[in-house]
Amino acid sequence: MGGYGSFNQYNWVHVPVGTGTPRTGGTCNDSNRPVIFIAPGNLLVNSLPSLYGNLIENMVSNGYIVVYSNYAGKSPDPAYNKIFTGFQYAASTLNANSGYRMDLSNIGVWGHSFGAGAIPWLAQQVATTGWGSNSMWFALNATSYVYLNGSLPQTGTITMPSNAHVQIVAYNDDSVVDQGWAFDVFNSISTPASQKHIIQIEPDGTYKAEHTLPSGNNSNINYMTYYGVYKNYQAVADCARFGTNCATSVLKDMGQFSGRPAPLAATPALVDELPLQEIYHSGGPTGPKCDVPPDTGKPVRTC
Repeated sequence: MGGYGSFNQYNWVHVPVGTGTPRTGGTCNDSNRPVIFIAPGNLLVNSLPSLYGNLIENMVSNGYIVVYSNYAGKSPDPAYNKIFTGFQYAASTLNANSGYRMDLSNIGVWGHSFGAGAIPWLAQQVATTGWGSNSMWFALNATSYVYLNGSLPQTGTITMPSNAHVQIVAYNDDSVVDQGWAFDVFNSISTPASQKHIIQIEPDGTYKAEHTLPSGNNSNINYMTYYGVYKNYQAVADCARFGTNCATSVLKDMGQFSGRPAPLAATPALVDELPLQEIYHSGGPTGPKCDVPPDTGKPVRTC
């Protein structure tokens, strides 16, 4: 962990260790590992990484170095800049302190709520750094408003790095942000259709696709978390870096779980479907008995 700036701004860098072989290739203790930068929501001022503890553990277990930058305040100016300043501090000072293990040629930026709304601006700053020369992706989850060029909300075309893959995820039961913002961003970004997807996670029986699904701890993790959050960031990262898991069918799949007699497939996600559709599935699971995805979202750590 390293401090920077003022107002108790901090960066946390989580690194994979050990001799395990993560699904992203190599071994956990490789001298260079790909990097994910997290722009958190403003659930609390100076949010701690424990708010996304399960997500961070999953990312590290899959072989990523994870940078988490918090910020003070809820105004885009200066909060956006605080987040990016944290990214820069981690990529320079903290990277040097850890033996330059960050492979900054392969990077992703994952954001939630306010942090997701910051990603278009953050993407434009990342484009000036030289990071992501081999692969670059951005994942926006439960996107809040986007602020660019003094416009709130943002209007007009949003310029993104030309090699970036972009994934935008909306949650059907989100009562915190307007889901229309996600579609506004999807339609406004300059990213070609072949490099972007918008996904809507649907409720399934008693399981809800709520705003807070990407955050939380072990007390509320379930199959919706594995398939609706973990699988999606893994898919966009794989697509950007390896050219795999790019298919719409991968993003639609919400798996099967053993709480049903068959077991039955869970309600599929909506992918690249406009306008928003409401699809509710009857006969949901009787309890949190979930099949783990065969090769993504595994709760067992390899790193």
